[in-house]
Formats: sequence, structure tokens, C-alpha cells
Amino acid sequence: MITYPNTTEQKVVFIDLDLTLFDYTISRQHAAIHALRELPLRTKGKLYNNYSQIVEHWRGFLILGFPNLRRLWNDESLYFLTFLFTTNFFDSQKDDFFKLLDDLEACKTKEEIELLRRLNSALIVSFFDVYHSIQLDSKLKEKVLRAYQKFEEKTSRLEPFPGARDLLSMIVNHKGYQLYIVTEGDAEIQWEKIEKLGFQDLVNSNNLLTTDGLANPKNIMAGFYDIEEKLMPDKMQNYNVQAIQFQLDALRYLRNLFQLFNHKKQRHFYGYALHIVIKRMLGEATVDEFPGISSIEWDTLPSIKIATLGDRYYNDIEPLIDIFSTEMILSIQMLYGKYLSEKPISHYKEPDYSVKQLNSARKILMQDDIWTKKLSISKPKHFYFDPSAEELLEWYACIALTLPQPIYSVAKAIMQDANYTSEQIHTIRDLFTREFSNIDIGPSLEKKLKTILQEVKSKQSKVREKQI
Repeated sequence: MITYPNTTEQKVVFIDLDLTLFDYTISRQHAAIHALRELPLRTKGKLYNNYSQIVEHWRGFLILGFPNLRRLWNDESLYFLTFLFTTNFFDSQKDDFFKLLDDLEACKTKEEIELLRRLNSALIVSFFDVYHSIQLDSKLKEKVLRAYQKFEEKTSRLEPFPGARDLLSMIVNHKGYQLYIVTEGDAEIQWEKIEKLGFQDLVNSNNLLTTDGLANPKNIMAGFYDIEEKLMPDKMQNYNVQAIQFQLDALRYLRNLFQLFNHKKQRHFYGYALHIVIKRMLGEATVDEFPGISSIEWDTLPSIKIATLGDRYYNDIEPLIDIFSTEMILSIQMLYGKYLSEKPISHYKEPDYSVKQLNSARKILMQDDIWTKKLSISKPKHFYFDPSAEELLEWYACIALTLPQPIYSVAKAIMQDANYTSEQIHTIRDLFTREFSNIDIGPSLEKKLKTILQEVKSKQSKVREKQI
């Protein structure tokens, strides 16, 4: 029998950060306006509009090799780009360039991106020629540094919404409550926001769960693109077109599954976060691991109830309702900000409460009679498998793929919710074995894989029959 350190009822509260506890858009706008005034330009009127347009096209700039300008609020390239698009250096080609960025962002495959880049190579070369030339201007570099410093000065302290600190303090200091800040973005950047908000005495690295921090997609995605680059026909000699295309399809299939963990809108992210929360109750998990929960563990869990609080219905509330149900999730939507209009399609998934102030949310979370109406979480249908399937996850991710952390961790997570065909599994296994390991996959392991796959398929068929 598994024994838990704390057998009393635990109330786990997930709270969003951006636009729930503070308004990052106003903070960024205020700081950027002051910083942009440092640039050596006579006309200041269009500066912030151009700055905003660049941030809005962060995906296109990312494809062209710039950092993520949506997350790096104060990167020096933002100031160089704003200067470039506010002056007449590139004015005649500005509209064409932003149209190119739109087209790049709409691309679905790497081949489409490469084709678009080739077709617009003259425009891209012209842009980078001008961009690199202004970067060499020593006087402009000095002004950019001043702009950077001004932005840091204006964002050295972020202003939380009224009631934010009281809300977090109540949860942290109330017996039986556990706080988790659940947010999209880079863990380091989000932690910096926590510090600037003055919440570091209430939040630490263990209860800050970010999309990048859990799935580590930056390193994983880089690995995917490196492999894809090697598989491109123009990089290979004596290649079989059909075989290469199938390998590319298999690689993209797995890559798309990994990307599910990089969005709060997906239940995969919350399933992963939930496993970490439960395992941490046992003192077993670190963020770098994917701790699967066995059937026995689920059956012996103490009573756990979950509340979720955020401004975005589709990111902060619906995924948890999809994993469990409205009967198990206490949901509170904050009615302010640009996502105010987000509502569920079905009234069966409506949040329990919609409030305009964090103090109202705090009062709701403190009422025992409200928690009493909610059921403790039970074994979620999407994240439970019998021992034979669990054996497949452990063996396939650890032996067949033999991937280093954190890729092994997320691979195991994906396998728990993926509908692979046997052919896809073998192809993906071959790709990653070749790229990440020299371990030979012998016939005995091949036989074991086929046997376990058959067991999983049989179980899936029985589940489908019951559903029908």
C-alpha cells in the first residue's frame, strides 16, 4: 500500500499570471513609449505604432532569425527595427516586407517557408543589408542602450491588480491549500515578472508551472528541425523519395504532438502539470521528469480538489473541465481585459463564477461550502492506462527512443495520449534511435514491442466497443 505524507483533503488552486494578476500590456506599453523617446528621431508619433506592428509579427521575425520579440519585451533588436521602419531607409519596401512576414507566418511546413524565402530572396537580402548597416552606427547603438535602460527602469517594478497579493497570501498561508501559478511562456521570463510584482515570498520555482518549463519545447523543437533539415532531399544523395517523405511525415507527426504541451489551451499541458502536482505531494517529482501515475496510486490518492482562476476561458478553464468535469473543477473567470468575450460554446461548460475583482475570487476560494459541492478528482480517462500499456510507455521511451532528458520525459507523456499506428511507431523509433543513440535495437526488443502493441490495440478496441 502506498502511503501519502498528507492524507487530509488538499485544495489545489491553479492561477494564471498575465492579465489575471497584472496587466502586462499596459506595463509594456508604458515602458516602451518612454524607451522609444530615446531614439534619435524627430517624428515620435509613429514610434509606438511601428513598435507594436513589429511585436505583432513576432512569428515572422522569428522565422527570419530574430529572437521571440513577443516574449523578450526589451530586446535591442526591437529598437533597431523600430528605428528602421520609422525612417525612410526602408520605406519603399516596408509594405512588401510586412506582407512577406504575414505569408511566412501562414506557412505550415518548412518546405513552404524555404520556397517563400527563395521567391523573396532579393527583398530579404535588401532588408538585412539595411538592418545590419544601422546596427553599425555607434551613435544609434548608444541611443538603443539608453532606450534599453529606460525600459528596464520603467519595468523594475510591476503593479499587480488590487487584491492580487491578498489572494496569493491567503492560499499560501491557509492550511490544506496549494498554490500553482500556471502560465504560458519562458520560465525565466515569467519568474522575472514574479519578482517585479513582489510575489517572490509567495511563489517559488516549484509552484511556477510554465509551458516552456514543463515541455522545454525550445530545445526539443530545435532537435526536430535539425533532423528534418538532414532529411531534406537536396541534402541527401541516392535517396528514395517515398521513404524520405514517409520519414518526414512521421517526424512532423511527432513534432506536432510535442507542440501540444506548449499551449495552455491543450489538455495535454494540464495533464502533465497535474501529474507533477500529485507527485510533488509525494516528494518524488522534479520539473524535468514526466511522472506517470499508476492505477494503484490513483486508487490510494488522498482527497484532492482543484480550482482554476484566469482571464481566458479557453486557456485557463476549459482544458481542466475536459480532463475531469464541471463537477470536479471549481472554475472562476476574471471579467476584465482583452479576453473578456471568451465564453464556452456549451452552457454545460460554463465557469462556476465570473467576477470582476480578485478580492471576490479570494472570498469564493475561502468558502468551505463552495468546495464541498465539488467532487474530489478521480482517475482521468485521458491519462490512465493499464500496466501493459504503461510497460510500453516506459520501454518505448527509454529503450527504443533512448532519448536524453527532457525529450524522454515528454515522449513518455505523448505516448500516453497518442493514437499511433504500428508503422508510425517503427518509423519514429528508427529516426530517433539513429539521431540520438548508438544503441542497437535487437530482435528480442522488436518482438516485445509488437506484443505490447497488440495488447494496447486490443484494449483500445474494447474501449471503442464500450463507447459505441
